[in-house]
Amino acid sequence: MRAIRLTACLALGLASLAMSGVRAAEKVVLGSEASLTAGIPGTGPLTVEQVQGWLSDPKNHEVLDVQLPLGLALGQAQMKGLEKNPLTRAKVELGRQLYFDTRLSKDNTVSCASCHHPQEGYSRHTPTGIGIGGAKGGRNSPISYNRILSDAQFWDGRA
Repeated sequence: MRAIRLTACLALGLASLAMSGVRAAEKVVLGSEASLTAGIPGTGPLTVEQVQGWLSDPKNHEVLDVQLPLGLALGQAQMKGLEKNPLTRAKVELGRQLYFDTRLSKDNTVSCASCHHPQEGYSRHTPTGIGIGGAKGGRNSPISYNRILSDAQFWDGRA
């Protein structure tokens, strides 16, 4: 229940500041700035107060000037969705929280990271994805890293 409150707090914080005149912030090269995905500071389970305190910092709601790292820079024009949904640190944090949250699955056992784990290159070492109840998918889990370059998700583009 507490985790649901924290995720809801993050979502509400984003919504309340979505229309508050955000301005461009620093240039961020994806994959090179650890603080972008480090999460809300603290150890152990977060409190609502920690989340609210972090969300109250206007810097976390400034639009980021997203750049691709060397080697992918030619794909800069191919980035998807940022014109309609600009990236902010608060949105990155909400995405990080949801990415590892098993409560989004039917039986509370699987998260995005179950098939696309950061320590395994945002993929999985298994021949196919493994879902709820150990069900095997029909294909290998595609790499979820650099999804900003594609608007279709899953091998068949269903999401």
